[in-house]
Amino acid sequence: MSLAKLKLISRLRSKTPSAKLRRSEENKQYEAYLKTLSDEELKTLYENDLEEYRKSPEGIALDKRLAGMSIEELTQEYFLKLKAS
Repeated sequence: MSLAKLKLISRLRSKTPSAKLRRSEENKQYEAYLKTLSDEELKTLYENDLEEYRKSPEGIALDKRLAGMSIEELTQEYFLKLKAS
């Protein structure tokens, strides 16, 4: 690539906010929205999101997988998730 093209790309990138910054701005707006909600409204929002997830194909598959596991397997998976977080 020529130097002129590199400078043009650099200039365009500097003018455009990165996706990370856009997402963080959206996150800030969503967090501000959540802070305006009462405890009851937050609980309802959480329960609705959870119910939506459980009805999704991914949630149904997870429920089936977990239902077929033994207590030991569930415990091991739980501790692996704790280590990962």
